[in-house]
Amino acid sequence: MFISSDYLAKALPSHERKNVMAKQILHKDDYILPVRFDDTVIPGLDPLIAYQDARKKSPNEIVALFMEKFEEKST
Repeated sequence: MFISSDYLAKALPSHERKNVMAKQILHKDDYILPVRFDDTVIPGLDPLIAYQDARKKSPNEIVALFMEKFEEKST
C-alpha cells in the first residue's frame, strides 16, 4: 500500500484497502506492507502498523522489503 494524499483522494484505493484489511484479519496474516510518501492519515488503518518511509529509504530498499515479504509467503 503506497500511502499519500493522492491515495486518500481516490475511491478505488479505499475499496482495495478495506478488502486487504479484511483479508488480514480473517487470515491473521502479516499481509500489509504500507509505504508512506507523506504524512497523510488513512482512516481505518491501524496506526500501530509498521510503515516504511519512502522519504527515508531508496526505491531499491523498498523493493528489497517487498521481495523479502514475497519470499516469506512462498515458503
